[in-house]
Amino acid sequence: MRRAAAIEALHTLNLKSDGLLAQIGASAQQPLDMGQLFRPGAFLNALRQQAARNTGVTLGELRLHSCWPQSGKLPAECPVAVPVTGLLLQGALFDGHTLSPAWKDSPITSAVPTLMLAWLPPGVPVPHPKAIPVPLYLNPEDRTKVVTELQMPVANMADQQKWVF
Repeated sequence: MRRAAAIEALHTLNLKSDGLLAQIGASAQQPLDMGQLFRPGAFLNALRQQAARNTGVTLGELRLHSCWPQSGKLPAECPVAVPVTGLLLQGALFDGHTLSPAWKDSPITSAVPTLMLAWLPPGVPVPHPKAIPVPLYLNPEDRTKVVTELQMPVANMADQQKWVF
């Protein structure tokens, strides 16, 4: 009986375009705090599956992109996007527009502004063409488990060479 109820709940969730986000308490107005998820990788995979269903492309064709609303915009072809908060950046500063080196008196970690995460199909323009990949770790103290990579905007292409993660 439990299995049938779970399958029915998943089927109902699948029929609603915002069902996945509503189930975890997120919406376009209410960001999701990634720190509150027990398995953020599983959530990102569920988001990817929803995007694949909405676009009709395979899972392997989709690419995760991060969009910082202060400096870019998701394309209209974006199938599913979720606002995310609660992320920390270590060893650098980010104002929502560009990544910059930390000052000697800067805190070890700093909170980053809310961003949008979206799985985009091939051929869709990326939100930030001048960006570098930055790893998102499961735990800030333990860098052994990478959840995904976020694209963080830089001022120019030459800046890409000075960052090592």
